Amino acid sequence: MAHAAPFLADLNGDGKRDLIVGSYDGKFRFYQNHGTNSDPKYDGNAVLLSAGDKDAMVPNWCCVAAGPQLLDVDDDGILDLASGSYGGLAYWFKGLGGTRFSDRQTLVDQAGIPLIGRSEFIDTLYSSNNLGSNVAWTDWNDDDVPDLIIGSGIGKNSGELFLRLGTNMPSIGSVTAGSAIPSQPSFLTKNYYPDTYEIKVAGERAIQESHAAPAVADWDGDGLQDILLGTITGRVYLLRNSGEEGAPVFNSREVLLEAGAVEQWMPEDSSPQHGARSQVHVADYNMDGKMDLLVGTWFNRSTPRKDLSKKEQKRVTALRQQMADLDKEIGLEPGIYRYKSGVFGRGDKSKQYNELRKELEPFLETVTETYYGREQTSSSFMHSHIMVYIQK
Repeated sequence: MAHAAPFLADLNGDGKRDLIVGSYDGKFRFYQNHGTNSDPKYDGNAVLLSAGDKDAMVPNWCCVAAGPQLLDVDDDGILDLASGSYGGLAYWFKGLGGTRFSDRQTLVDQAGIPLIGRSEFIDTLYSSNNLGSNVAWTDWNDDDVPDLIIGSGIGKNSGELFLRLGTNMPSIGSVTAGSAIPSQPSFLTKNYYPDTYEIKVAGERAIQESHAAPAVADWDGDGLQDILLGTITGRVYLLRNSGEEGAPVFNSREVLLEAGAVEQWMPEDSSPQHGARSQVHVADYNMDGKMDLLVGTWFNRSTPRKDLSKKEQKRVTALRQQMADLDKEIGLEPGIYRYKSGVFGRGDKSKQYNELRKELEPFLETVTETYYGREQTSSSFMHSHIMVYIQK
């Protein structure tokens, strides 16, 4: 399933960190670690996390993986699951132990309004202002109550980060889910702290591109929690915390990983490159005392047919060069998807590209895949990969 959002956590209580992966279908897959924490070996047969008597899932129908966040939010000794969604809302599943969770609940503030982007719930639910949210737990003000950072995906608020401060005071209930569960986390309404509601970098929005997928960790070992952000192009940014405990300040934006390749040319048995729409988890992967990056991305793979003649291979090379020249001419970034970006528009450049792609099609392998119960055959098919980057 295309798109991947990784998270490491010991779900089965054996002392070893397992791999949990959120995907495009809104579900969460559990890969048990049969190795060690410093040398993990994950089971190839994934188990879906469950919620009640069904699969745990969030509403997701486009363009982003469900981003799992595991934390013992209600302090009962069992990890709970949270995630953003393509619709923009944030959700919570109370942990029951192992891969089992209670039914999905919408995360709300004290007034019962769901946590979503900048605007009020009534105005923006499932609107283009807040599509594709991602979340990360933190303790922003150092009061031992979990707070939530929400990254906006696409639309009006793309590239922005929003802080929702947690509170021990219960919510009155959710306008979408009825009465709140007593142990469900609750959050202050944004009107209580308008000056810090949006997290800015040197007075500007968090990043200057869309799909802000946050992770929180002490990246540089100075005792302060930094923010790392995945993006639509595949870049990963570091927002270094220059404040103090309980009062974070962000004045710099550093690129840790450059933009990936969303359309990848992959002859058989070749390895994928870093892709686009990155979603980040930060952990000491090899247990050497330094934080490392787990990055889930997606890309479209095109593979040449194995039986191409030398003449056909030469023509394929020429076609690919012409397509690359068009990319360069219009300034298309590596991590932007040609078909969906709108960069080509409907003019001559778009027509030229479509003609080149049409001529290239017969030289490519095709694959039939099932998406939401429907079979589709294509020569450009979606993949997702999780890559580990070890900090030196």
